Amino acid sequence: MSVKALGDNGIEVELGVWIRDPEQGQGALRSELLRRIWRAFVTEGIKVPFPQRQLRWTDLQESSSADLKSSNQ
Repeated sequence: MSVKALGDNGIEVELGVWIRDPEQGQGALRSELLRRIWRAFVTEGIKVPFPQRQLRWTDLQESSSADLKSSNQ
């Protein structure tokens, strides 16, 4: 396993494995590996955070009237 990148939302790692017969498909193996990793995370109490975004809404009329009041003083 190698660390590929450190990001603002997590750590990107790469796990390499050798399989005997890749022609038979890699999907089932990939799925099984990911399920085992997920179960290990749950067992160890590791939680995967999701990105959170904060939005701020402003009322343009309030902003305009506040600007007018401050400029008139």
